[in-house]
Amino acid sequence: MQLFDHHVHTRYSACCHERYDLREIAMAHDRLGFPYSCVSDHVHSGRDGGFVAEHQRVRAGLAAGGFEKPVLVGVEASIVDFEGHLPLGGVEGQPDFVLCSDHWIGDTGITMSDLQGSARRVRAMHDADPHALKALYADVARMYVKAITRHDVDVLAHPFDTFMRASNFDKALLDAFGPVCEACQAAGVAVEVNNQSVKRQMELFSRTRPLHADCLPAPEFYTRLFKVAAGYDVLFSTGSDAHVARDIGDLRRSRQFIEALGIPERRFLSFDGRTRPGG
Repeated sequence: MQLFDHHVHTRYSACCHERYDLREIAMAHDRLGFPYSCVSDHVHSGRDGGFVAEHQRVRAGLAAGGFEKPVLVGVEASIVDFEGHLPLGGVEGQPDFVLCSDHWIGDTGITMSDLQGSARRVRAMHDADPHALKALYADVARMYVKAITRHDVDVLAHPFDTFMRASNFDKALLDAFGPVCEACQAAGVAVEVNNQSVKRQMELFSRTRPLHADCLPAPEFYTRLFKVAAGYDVLFSTGSDAHVARDIGDLRRSRQFIEALGIPERRFLSFDGRTRPGG
């Protein structure tokens, strides 16, 4: 099965733990036999995005030096509010593709930058008013739908990852995901199978104590989440979500997860042919 690495970060993403750049990504993807290479650094605010023009300059240099495979320069844009806005105003140059994702949930204080605090907030919400928490899940689902209908998005990256990073594997999220998949189907937006997310949910969080009474075990939740998506006519996308050089192109856990679910190769997004070597 041919999979592709559409989700890779460089030193231009603040959360990247090493200082490698697009050249190293392209060379790593080439060594691993990928037919093309991708980069997708974070755009968290309107101040981000100057890296796109820089990546495009590096891509031109690679082509001038004889690198023949296509190199695609994308962005991973954070959904900044419940209206589904993406902060693309600071992006210099035209990206070849756009991933959208959540790294915080509106103004709730539930955020990847404070996972322990986020877990406490979710637990408190559940214990005080489970119905209000379910309403929040519906708001997040509508946020995704607005993002992919308001903007020219190619991939919904690691859906519900902010909740999952806070160890919230609430089965009510599964019900909220259906309308999101329906919108992805209508808009031609792929749902990402993220290698880092698979690793966390299927391995690292497999023995995590439930955050609250309505949580499923992490592997069961994650499997059921993608079974929901597989029930719609959506494409899937894969990505290493590399933040260190050794993870570039590593899709091994995603491949195992996909094969266990029985999702066929024809359902995976390919950018092959979207751009020429060097731009």
